[in-house]
Order: sequence, then structure tokens, then C-alpha cells
Amino acid sequence: MSTMGMMTHARESRVNAAPRVDTTRGSGEHSGVASTDRPVPAAPAEPLIHDRALAAPAFRTDDDAYAFADALLLAERRGEWPLLRAQVVAGLMALRRRGAPPDTACREALAAFRYERGLEAADRMRAWLDARGLTAADWREGVVRDLARQGRSATTETDASDDDEVVAALRVDLHASDLLAWTLGELARFAAVAPPGTVPPPDALLVAPLPWDALGVPEAWLAARRPRIEALLHGWEAWRADALTPEALERVVERRRLDWVWLSGTWVVHASEDVARELHLCVTADGMALADAAGQAGVAPMRGSLIIDEAPPAVRDALLAAGPGDLIGPIATPAGHWIMTVASKTLPSLDDPATRRRAERLLVEDAAARRVRERVRWA
Repeated sequence: MSTMGMMTHARESRVNAAPRVDTTRGSGEHSGVASTDRPVPAAPAEPLIHDRALAAPAFRTDDDAYAFADALLLAERRGEWPLLRAQVVAGLMALRRRGAPPDTACREALAAFRYERGLEAADRMRAWLDARGLTAADWREGVVRDLARQGRSATTETDASDDDEVVAALRVDLHASDLLAWTLGELARFAAVAPPGTVPPPDALLVAPLPWDALGVPEAWLAARRPRIEALLHGWEAWRADALTPEALERVVERRRLDWVWLSGTWVVHASEDVARELHLCVTADGMALADAAGQAGVAPMRGSLIIDEAPPAVRDALLAAGPGDLIGPIATPAGHWIMTVASKTLPSLDDPATRRRAERLLVEDAAARRVRERVRWA
């Protein structure tokens, strides 16, 4: 889901304040500790971020609320700022060198943006812009810049834009594009699984700090929120280690036993059905190896291993039914006509490093996705 798509289910949220930690937790009233008549001093409030584009709420859990600035903190912590900056610069450079995309494409992109987020009504669009401190012109420029950036690789050209221009574009692109979509999704996963009060490890060295001064983010806010980001990262790793039990991994492999069968051999994919049938005859009638027949026909064969769930859907049943020495095909696929000789077939096992990595990834992704559905409420 895109960053803006995550906001389709928009709710009314605070937009002028940065996320705050619940300062009532641990007081006598809520912790079960007997209270006294002496008043408990309130914990100091976190400083505000006055730029609504950064302070705009992204999501909240039962334990905390997270703004777009928190996602930038996570990106900074993981050394992703150079890539984010390069993506912003790519949009600026695309407009500068090639100009805006055609008017029709721009109108379609703007209309699609509003439709996907339920912002067709003028009052809802105004509310969305006001919540982020953006003008209609900001938004239009951001969507057009994102459209221009598509198909252009991120660049690290240093003469592209000065820092002020990049910062001005960044605060808009956070909302008018998918620039931060992946990082927001990761932040939501970390927040959904990390237990409250996880103790962060020592401060990490920031390889590529963001230009927080230029963004107008107070140092006091950074000092208050950085420990929380560290706590989420630490809690994620602890949760992941606890989730990856041998029993859970075995259950994943059992569920995907047929999908994760490995086959090795030689195969050819060719646009011409006639060529594929000729290769089939060379193997079955003349006793040639598929690789030799392909070489004579001027076709480059492929050799190696493949897993059934990554093969074209049209050939999966044939692969599953095949055994060592069998010839499969020709079978029509979108990429061409497929023909393969099977050398070996292996059932999935956790002893295989590739299968173990697949099982670990699927187990963690599914478990984290459930926690996000249960605990995360998108703004």
C-alpha cells in the first residue's frame, strides 16, 4: 500500500503537535501503587514541531503516536537519507531538464491521487492540505514532480539542487508521493511488535544525518524521539528472534511444501512455438540433450535450479508432476514457449539455507502483518 493509500481511511487527528509519550503510565493511579496526597509532578511535554508537513500524524498504537518526522528519524538511523535525497533530486532534475509531463498525464495523476485517497470532494481536499500545512500549489507541484521522477533513476549529482530547494521539495514529497512509503511501513511493523518500555541500546552513530536545522525540527524533539526509535529497532530484533522457533518454521515449510519444491535442469523459453516443438523432437526422437539441440538452433539454454512458486503459473503443475529425466513442454507462457529437461527434484527442508531464509522471511512478514492489523491505526 502506498504512503498516501495508507491514509484512505483518514481520521481526525492532531496535526499541530508532534507525537507525545503517554506520561500517565507509571503513576500511582495506573500502576497499582498506592497513591498519596502529595501531587505528582507532570512529566515535561515533548517540544512541538511547528511544520505541519513533518508533524502530521502517520499512525498511532496504544502506546504512542507517530508522525512523518518519526519515519524520517528511522530513515536517518538506517542510513537512508542519501537515497531519499537522491530521489527528491531526481524529481527536481527531471522537471528542470525535460520539463513537466504532458498536461493530460498531469491531470490524470492529480485526479488519481484524489480518487485513491477519497479526496474528490473539495472540502475533504482542503482539510487534507490544511492538516499537512500544504497549499494546493504545493500539492500539484509534488504530484507532477513524482510523475516526472518515474522512470528516472535516483541521482547523486551534486549540482542538481541546493539544500534549501531539496528540503522544500522533501516536505511536500512526503505526502504527494510514495517517497516514504516503505519506511512508514517498516516503522509501523516495528511499533506494532515492540513491547512498551523496551530499553534502547546505546546511541548509534549516524552515518548520514538529515538536515534537521533546515527542516526546522528542534533539537529537543530529536533528543526526545531518537531513544524511542532505537527502542523500536531493539524490540523488533528481540521479537523476531523469539518468533523464529524451530516449530514455527517447520509449520511454515509444511504449509508451503509443494510451492517450495526445487528442480534443477536445463530449460529454454522461445517466442516461436515451432522452434520449441523442433527442440522437443530433437530430444525425444533424436536422443539429443536439450542444451545441444538448443545450441544447434542458435538458442541460449538456461541451466540451474528453480523453485515452483517462482516458475510461470502455466508450467507449475507440469513441474510438480515431473521427475528426474522427464521432459516438460512445450508449454505456452507470457514470456514464450517453455521446454525443460529435469535433472533433479528436491523437497523443501530447513537444512537447505535458501528454504530456511524463505521460511524465516514468510513467518516474520505474516506475524508482523497480523500485529499491524491489530495494533496500528493509520491517520
